[in-house]
Amino acid sequence: MSVRRGTQGREHAGRRTPRRAAPAASRDFDQMYPMFAALRASRPRHIDVLERAFDHAREFRARVVEPNALELERRMMENPRYVAEDILAEAARRRLFTSLVPKAFGGLGLPFGAVMLTLEEISAGCVGIANLLAVHGLAITSVAATGDLAGLERVSRALVESERAGRPKLLSTGITEPGAGTDTEDADFLATARITCEATPVAGGYRLNGRKIFISNGSIAATHVVYMPTDRRAPVETTFAFLVEAGTPGFSLGRVERKMGQKACPAAELVFEDCFVAERQRLGKEALPGRRIDLIFGATRGGVGAFAAGVARGALERARAFADTHRLGARPLIGEQWVQMRLAQMHMNTELARMAYVSAMLQNELFGLLSLMQAGALLERLPARLLASAPVKRALRSRIARERVEGGVAGLHDWQVAATSASGAVAKAAASDLAVENCGLALDILGASGLRHDAGVEKLFRDAKLLQIYEGTNQLNRIEIFKKALGGAHRR
Repeated sequence: MSVRRGTQGREHAGRRTPRRAAPAASRDFDQMYPMFAALRASRPRHIDVLERAFDHAREFRARVVEPNALELERRMMENPRYVAEDILAEAARRRLFTSLVPKAFGGLGLPFGAVMLTLEEISAGCVGIANLLAVHGLAITSVAATGDLAGLERVSRALVESERAGRPKLLSTGITEPGAGTDTEDADFLATARITCEATPVAGGYRLNGRKIFISNGSIAATHVVYMPTDRRAPVETTFAFLVEAGTPGFSLGRVERKMGQKACPAAELVFEDCFVAERQRLGKEALPGRRIDLIFGATRGGVGAFAAGVARGALERARAFADTHRLGARPLIGEQWVQMRLAQMHMNTELARMAYVSAMLQNELFGLLSLMQAGALLERLPARLLASAPVKRALRSRIARERVEGGVAGLHDWQVAATSASGAVAKAAASDLAVENCGLALDILGASGLRHDAGVEKLFRDAKLLQIYEGTNQLNRIEIFKKALGGAHRR
């Protein structure tokens, strides 16, 4: 597919498609994010970084996402194994893949807030493309949570170097199994989950066996971060993350799913049959379940909240554009009170979704996993040449460096881990429900026109439903909120 830039309406099947709604010019950064505008006087440099990220994402949405989203979905409907090489290359040129990668490893090292604002803006155009470009963030946070700086350096530098070459070597995260989905993301449920995957210790490393399913970007990723226990009978105590490269003997791709929504981001089955990985490909010394998993999903569920806020806003923009340009009899549709009330509700929902993910973002930056990732500010000040030198690399791979990172995770107070976990779950569950509601309200306004694929609203609805499922179902997230924010499942 050749990337189309800047077109808003185009011919398809003999008809001109409705003009896609561009972001309203009046909704600038300060209006959309007044909480950041209020901080501009005290933290001007930080807020400038956020605003530049927002402007960068808005331009990418207008020039690349909007003109190509529907065509890409049609291609993926026909062939789920299709790879959007042009969009990946354009995103690489704009360095969208390494925003979160620390500067110490060649990335942009942007604050978490800049990444979240980018996700919302791109998702307002197409959350499938946003997920395609951002799902590797789960892998990066998973590696970071293990405290294995050597592993984080390896995956980060591979991503940075491939991005510079124009074809990023993406990462996927293999968690879900055929008989264990959401329950793999919570230590209490994991204890009784039907785990079938296992990484058996052998001389020099491990042999991985089992299947992982519904893995976002699994069919196009170069490196997979795979969660597996070394003993299926004790998954809570023995589940670690392993790095598995595409092409490793014993590792293969199974089915690539024909999904209902977010088709731009492929989901695939990963198959492991006596797949040997060396000892150094197991990340970290401590098992992931517990506070490490809580910290990982406290961050990434906030990202899903940003996806959802973008979808909610995208539905509002399209519904408003339709109401502005269509009539009900002799009367403009926007003049109908029932339409105004629905648009007002959609605006409320969008604002609430944004507030939820911004709260999760701020808590992560203050005392969550992202606060630990950004704590290496001293490294960021070193020249790139020195950062790439052998002595610095040896220092990053040393036992002392690993123990310091692990100490940072251990040093967080229980209330801090619980707060970031709960806020991420709130953002994910609340914002995704609000996004689905907005898509339904948009379909109310568009009526039969909303059922046309080229209007884009029925696509938004299908895309939004997936937000309620991945990164833990919304039901699990509500249980997580109860446990982390209201005192735990066993309090009476």
